[in-house]
Amino acid sequence: MAPLRPKVARRIFALTGVIGLLAGWGFVGLELWERREVARYVPVEATVLEARVDSYSDSCGRDSTRSCTFYTPAVRYAYQVDGTRYQSTTLDDLGSSSSDDRSDEEERLAEVVHGGYATAWVDPLNPANAFLHRTHHLRIALIALLVSGAWGALWLSIARWAV
Repeated sequence: MAPLRPKVARRIFALTGVIGLLAGWGFVGLELWERREVARYVPVEATVLEARVDSYSDSCGRDSTRSCTFYTPAVRYAYQVDGTRYQSTTLDDLGSSSSDDRSDEEERLAEVVHGGYATAWVDPLNPANAFLHRTHHLRIALIALLVSGAWGALWLSIARWAV
C-alpha cells in the first residue's frame, strides 16, 4: 500500500478535527434544546403513592462472566391539573438511571419525596408528562464542548504540520 500524500493526510487530519468539533457542538445543542423544553414545565404538588429502590442483576461491564447488582429508584405519584387527575412514574426529566450503590438511589428519592408529597414538574402543553427531579447536565455539555474543542484544535494543528 502506497503512503498517503501530504495533502491527503492533512485533509484527513482536518476532517477528523472538524468531526470532533461538530460532535461536541451537537451534544451541547441537544442539551440546550432539552433544557429549553423542560424550562416550560410548571411545579404542581403531587402525592407519592409508592417510592422504593429496586434491584436487578446484570453483567459487570465488559466482564460478562460476573454478575453485579444494580439499583434504580421507582416512584409512582398522582397530581392534578385543571381538575383532571394524572399519575406518573417518571423520576428524572432525562429518563431513568441506576447505580451499584443503593444508598445513592435512596438519597435521590429522599431529595424529591418529603413525607408522602413531592413537587411534580408538569408540561402545561401535555399535563400527562411529568417528572419529579430536575437534572442539570449542562456542565457535562460544556465539558463536552471543551473536550471537542481541544480535540478539534489538536487535529487541526496536526493537519497543519503533518507530513
